[in-house]
Amino acid sequence: SHEQDRLAKARARGTAPQSKSRAGSHEQDRLAKARARGQVTIASSASVDPLPVIGKSRTYTPALTPGTVSYSGSEVERRVVAKSSVGGTRSGGTAALERNIVSKTGGSKNKNRSGGGAALADFESKIVGKPDETLNIAVAIPHDEPKKKKPMVVHVAEEYVERVPLWKNRKVQVITLISLIGVVSVAAYFGTRVAEPFVEDIEGMVPTESPTTGRFKSLTDILKVSVPNKFDEKDSPASRALAWIADEDEKQLNIQDPSLYQRFTLALLYYTTLTSPDNRTDWCYCGYDRPQKALNLLTVEEKFKCFAPCNLDPVEGSQFLHPSNECNWKGITCNDEKKVTEISLYGTGLFGELPSEIASLEDLTFIYLADNHITGTIPGAIGNLKSLSELYLHYNYMYGTIPDEIYGLESVYWLSLAHQEGNKTDGDTIYGLTGTISPLIGNMRKLENLDLFDNSLTGTIPEDIGNLRTRLQRLWIYGNRFSGVPLSLWKLEAVTSLWISDNIFTGYSLPSTIDMPNLKKLVMVNSQFGGSIPESFYNLTSLEVMNLGQNNFNGTLSSRIGQLQNLNFILLIDNRFTGTI
Repeated sequence: SHEQDRLAKARARGTAPQSKSRAGSHEQDRLAKARARGQVTIASSASVDPLPVIGKSRTYTPALTPGTVSYSGSEVERRVVAKSSVGGTRSGGTAALERNIVSKTGGSKNKNRSGGGAALADFESKIVGKPDETLNIAVAIPHDEPKKKKPMVVHVAEEYVERVPLWKNRKVQVITLISLIGVVSVAAYFGTRVAEPFVEDIEGMVPTESPTTGRFKSLTDILKVSVPNKFDEKDSPASRALAWIADEDEKQLNIQDPSLYQRFTLALLYYTTLTSPDNRTDWCYCGYDRPQKALNLLTVEEKFKCFAPCNLDPVEGSQFLHPSNECNWKGITCNDEKKVTEISLYGTGLFGELPSEIASLEDLTFIYLADNHITGTIPGAIGNLKSLSELYLHYNYMYGTIPDEIYGLESVYWLSLAHQEGNKTDGDTIYGLTGTISPLIGNMRKLENLDLFDNSLTGTIPEDIGNLRTRLQRLWIYGNRFSGVPLSLWKLEAVTSLWISDNIFTGYSLPSTIDMPNLKKLVMVNSQFGGSIPESFYNLTSLEVMNLGQNNFNGTLSSRIGQLQNLNFILLIDNRFTGTI
């Protein structure tokens, strides 16, 4: 009341500073409202004894008669409003000393906060009292206070208000909403931003390790579904093909373009088969420049040496990765819908493994990758090409077994996996394709030509090959390690050329009945056949070439050999024939 009277008189004289008294008036208004609500009770000051006040370095006991308050509730907010003076000089304002506490929490030290212009920034506040007391005193003591000066509390008022739950606090709600909007906005901005690669030609600058364009990331997410685990290394063929089609390809197909994956697959084929002994950066579009000597005497480098200089420059636009449509690239043929139907890269200098992703070109009918340096195993995924009619992989460096999926190519009529030199080292006799011919061969009902020669296949030729008797015309399986021949083989009535030389048919002889009316070429050199020549053999009237050399045939030749009117080549050396010719 004393301070209110002073303020009223000052206002009447026009000497009260409006800006400095505003905060004090605000706190007084809050106190008045609290009193009106019955939240603040002023006790009699006559019953209150002065309490000691702890100073920075000593204790004072000023003769003060402060007001007391009473409150209830287990969790409250205490707000202390004090107007103070030190050494008889007023600070000229209202200091707000705030402290949030929980009931049964003792008095604690708190830095004062000035309000309404009170100069208490250099003071230290002390709230003295215990949780079960009704009296609390707020005083301000300067750090450099002289001994003779004692602090004086002119006015003390405390109001106790029930604490509002934090989640109901309007200020907290507003701040939280603004923060959430900011976070969502930042996330949306960076999620959609396309960061173009930026490289300055500054000495010592190191480029980022992987492309960072939005297009690159989008294509990665799309292609990872079909090409899993192939983008882990930045220099892998898949990563290089992805980087090319995302950022380097001038065509820049839309990511929804149906031909995007087709173009990526051909780029992947290119990067997968690019590495070569002479570190070329392109394929041999002009073919090979091989020295004039036997093929088996050529080194790998000699076998795959490009023409230099190339006098047969490829037509502009035909090189792989050219900005033109991929259907114009060398060896690529498409149908009217611009779907790839043929890949013909015979003798182009391909080095490396054949990517299984080639099977994604579902319209393929023709694959001709012979006479290259393709390594690795035959991708089983090729078996998914249900429209494929011709597969030529001969004269490469592949190894492993023939995947069962290959036998599911029911539309194939020419299958050539011959002459593989994979895993071949000096002195090795087992290299190339290994394992056996699966009985599933009988499912390839359209197969007309089967070339498996010059590999390391073993076991018995399956009886199921007889299922092909009306279709199969050419069976070349020489140069393997087969050890058994089924009777069904001698009943392949459509076969015109049978080459089974250089195998291990020990103990086998020609059957008494041979039903192969269309057979023109029979080559059985060095296959360890024995026994005599059966009479049914002389019924092969279409025979033009008969080579039975280097076996263990015995007995005599029948005079019926004269019935073979089309025979123009006969070789019987190194056998055990007897009698008169």
